[in-house]
Amino acid sequence: MLELAAPAKINLFLLVGGRRRDGYHEVFTLMERVSLADRLRFGRSGGGIEVRGMEIPPRENLVYRALAALGELAGFDPALEVEIEKQVPAAAGLGGGSSDAATALRAAGELCGRRIREEILVQAAAATGADVPFFLGEGLGLASGAGERLEPAPPLPAYHAVIAVLPDAGLSTAAVYAEYDRLLPGPPPLEKRVAEKQRQLEGVTSLESLVPLLENDLEPAALSLVPEIGELKEELSGQGADATLMSGSGPAVFGLFRERRRAGAAAAAMARRYRAWLVHPLRG
Repeated sequence: MLELAAPAKINLFLLVGGRRRDGYHEVFTLMERVSLADRLRFGRSGGGIEVRGMEIPPRENLVYRALAALGELAGFDPALEVEIEKQVPAAAGLGGGSSDAATALRAAGELCGRRIREEILVQAAAATGADVPFFLGEGLGLASGAGERLEPAPPLPAYHAVIAVLPDAGLSTAAVYAEYDRLLPGPPPLEKRVAEKQRQLEGVTSLESLVPLLENDLEPAALSLVPEIGELKEELSGQGADATLMSGSGPAVFGLFRERRRAGAAAAAMARRYRAWLVHPLRG
């Protein structure tokens, strides 16, 4: 039996361009893993892939799809039992399912006694979902294309964060992007905005200089679908957050804080009405 953590992520910025021929949108985003995590337990099965602990059918789960893709690409049967203990809320913009899938890919070689080449793992991850390749690595990551092109990000200052999610609220990523297209048909090309973000990143030395970097093009679309996201941001600001932002396609919102004490107090206050967690970045 092998037990591993599958951490969530937050998007410190997310720029969105036009729709590509494959149906995905061009993006440029800065993602960071945080300490909120699912727990995955792995064991050998008698044959085939078995996934437990999720409400969706096992074969529709990203873990199943990732392991199936790996088996096809690497030419073996990843005969594993996987039990998922969810802590990261689903359909919240925190990448929980993608992280679970990447964690399963990393575990497969060890448990099945296989040495799997990194490029095969990356191919299986990309075949599973746009965010899955990010979770194969460590630390911060800049992602472009549909999210599959990755490069390291410069170091960022320390911070504490509070993640808050509305009870029983989830958002389909496809629905948010469809609303984005409705609100902003024909978005401008990303090139100039990407270059500006890269320049901004080079000058980040403190939380104060990190705050202007925060931006999420999907926020207006998500707010149109779930207006209560705005209330979450307002309440986090009222609790003393230096900045607030929706993560990914939402509806999870996070606030950044300088002091752990203040962040802890804010998390406790938010937990009275919402699902809320005090988290910190996971850096090597």
